[in-house]
Amino acid sequence: MHNRVLPSFWPLPTEFLAESAAAASIGLINALGNLGGFLGPYAMGYLRSRTGSFAPGLMVFLACMAAAGMLVLLVPGRKEEKLAG
Repeated sequence: MHNRVLPSFWPLPTEFLAESAAAASIGLINALGNLGGFLGPYAMGYLRSRTGSFAPGLMVFLACMAAAGMLVLLVPGRKEEKLAG
């Protein structure tokens, strides 16, 4: 049995946006993830060479993760549709 854990941001666009907007937002998520995967190691190396420690780079990444978590909390809740009858 395989346990798969999906990041929580993938289902968000399809829950709250129309089909075309959800597709565009999934593309944006993918582009930003690729950009972060490219720039993250450079940022970590730059901060490591400037300070001599990994701590500042990890603090930047921690701040980014905390900001992302706070932004997800601002997403409005899903309203349940009432059935007629």
